[in-house]
Amino acid sequence: MPSPLRRHPAEEDSPVGASYAELFFDLVFVLAVTQLSSALVDDLTVAGATQTLVLLLAAWWAWIYTTWMTNWFDPETRAVRAILLVGMLASLCGAIAIPDAFDDRAGLFVAGYVGLQLIRNGFMVLATQRSDPLHAPLVRIFVWSAWVSMIWLAGALVEGEARIAVWIVALVLDYAGPLAGHWAPRLGRSVPADWDLVPSHFSERLQLFVILALGETIVAAGVSASELEMDAMRIAAVVVSFGVSVAFWWLYFDYHAEGVARELQARDAERGRLGELLSYLHVPIVAGIIVSAVAAELVIAHPGERLHIDEMLPLAAGPALFLVGSVFFKASVLHAQWRQRLVAAVVILVITLSGVFATALAAWSLVLIVLVGVALYETVKLKDTASTDV
Repeated sequence: MPSPLRRHPAEEDSPVGASYAELFFDLVFVLAVTQLSSALVDDLTVAGATQTLVLLLAAWWAWIYTTWMTNWFDPETRAVRAILLVGMLASLCGAIAIPDAFDDRAGLFVAGYVGLQLIRNGFMVLATQRSDPLHAPLVRIFVWSAWVSMIWLAGALVEGEARIAVWIVALVLDYAGPLAGHWAPRLGRSVPADWDLVPSHFSERLQLFVILALGETIVAAGVSASELEMDAMRIAAVVVSFGVSVAFWWLYFDYHAEGVARELQARDAERGRLGELLSYLHVPIVAGIIVSAVAAELVIAHPGERLHIDEMLPLAAGPALFLVGSVFFKASVLHAQWRQRLVAAVVILVITLSGVFATALAAWSLVLIVLVGVALYETVKLKDTASTDV
């Protein structure tokens, strides 16, 4: 008899959306995203960017593994809800520690991250019966996360450059887990076909995190503006920053977000592989949105000034990361046209990095024009294609 906690994707006849428990769990990651953008805007150096990237990748991995859990286990059951709440508390500890994770709060950050990974993954093993085809892959996931956790803990015990080096190793191993099938001695390795999923639920969860990240761009713009004197130029900076957020939303959700659910539904034999791929491909998309929130803060604070190169980099890197991530997304998952986005990424890099002689608002406005141009082109092109197909 199957576990009452388990979902059974093959038996799902109607779309399955995110539960209220999952949406409540996501609230902690609103804080995490805000902490990450604040940490980056306070330290626009190579070291600061590297540290923020490490913390972002850890936060994303904690969230995406939890999304896989709620794809396999019903979050409407009490036991799964309890694990989500415990994971939420662990994530809150990790999010609180983000600004000082590389200083005196390393232990708190690792306790939050490692605690979530081990508790969640251990629960999944206990919640499946040995006869369940998913049991062996979940055992491998738990074993992999357990030994990598030791490396995270070791990083918290050292200081300075040694800590970031150790944590980068741990992060690489964490991200290598699915690619290696979470191989373990005597346990073997899993294959993507072992990781079945519910298409409608998985695609909606990814979309909700993108919305969460976009929310940070709105919050960053609003908070920055509310603390400063408002004049015509600053109001224009707020308008342009809002426009950039709208353009990101447009570029992600106009047809292509729906395409994920459609591809997962149609390619049932490849769902595990596609889910794995999407787990990685959303990293640059989310990172690009968060970096763009930093760019919005800088532009609103200094709309009429010429920014230094380190301050101009977020204006280039944020939109470029988003576009390049969506290029891989479109090419490998949707098999849709992608060249226009790559061209747009190059154009944005050129106009912003060569724009050190222009004002911040002028450079950010040019970024908006490029993003809207791509969105309009794709909207018209897709409509034309759809009309031709009919």
